Amino acid sequence: MPKFEWLFLDPLASSGIDFRSDDHIVHINIPVLILHAEDDLVVPFRLGKKLYESALKRRPADAPVVRFISFSSQFGYAHKYICRAPELPSILRTFFNEAIEALTE
Repeated sequence: MPKFEWLFLDPLASSGIDFRSDDHIVHINIPVLILHAEDDLVVPFRLGKKLYESALKRRPADAPVVRFISFSSQFGYAHKYICRAPELPSILRTFFNEAIEALTE
């Protein structure tokens, strides 16, 4: 979304509201699955990717798994239609199975 920071983030930050998800994800001690569509205009794709990369870099080595699944813009899922992805049940099943397996090790 053009001018996303100027239109959305800057006014919130100047009001004392700050989305610091990349700082907070360090403290999440459960498995994390990030699903993001490349054509999301509400939360730009690069921010989802940045969150994932921050989690990989900043969480402790023994922290639970973090996965990032992207969806091509060709599907038109945008901000709210990933739920329509036919592969979503399989993605969720695999993620939960991996998370459960890691907890029982």
